[in-house]
Amino acid sequence: MMKITIYYIGVFCCALIMNCTALKAQNVGLRAGMNVSTIGGQELGYLARVGYHGGIFYEHFFSDMVSLHSELSYSLQGAALDPTREVRLNYHYLNMPLVFRLYFLDNVSFNLGGQISYLLSARLWSVFGSMPQPDRRNIDAAVVLGFGYLLSENICFGLNYNMGLLNAIEASTIIERRHTNQVLQISMYYNF
Repeated sequence: MMKITIYYIGVFCCALIMNCTALKAQNVGLRAGMNVSTIGGQELGYLARVGYHGGIFYEHFFSDMVSLHSELSYSLQGAALDPTREVRLNYHYLNMPLVFRLYFLDNVSFNLGGQISYLLSARLWSVFGSMPQPDRRNIDAAVVLGFGYLLSENICFGLNYNMGLLNAIEASTIIERRHTNQVLQISMYYNF
């Protein structure tokens, strides 16, 4: 079932790219970069870990100053459980952000929007092997804040912070603390 879903998402994305290249007030391209993520922060015992993300995006301009950016991307998130980073929570997400961009200078934008994520896999990883984490929530929602810098017509750099709104752990024993995803993303965008 998962292979069929991924296949249809891939077909949809290819059709979107081919159809959108004829439009004038838009950008279509690829995005890739680095994540620094944690779950709920150090007060819960989780440490930041480094991951990566990559995907495709479509940006529609309503004017010279305002655009709507949508995306479909894979993201490796999670947290480290020890200072050596040898024990980690690896969360593999399919992210679908929808972000408004306000271009307040010719090549600088402020980004604000939301993101829905689907958990593809959750594993506890260590040097001795890995094991699944079944008590993780399959759907996540986040607020996205950030900035973008347009280096050239085809290359843009971005810095976004995704602040999780939902508990990542379904059966949390610590009710008063929220185990939310917190992700800082440093990205490079390439416009076709």
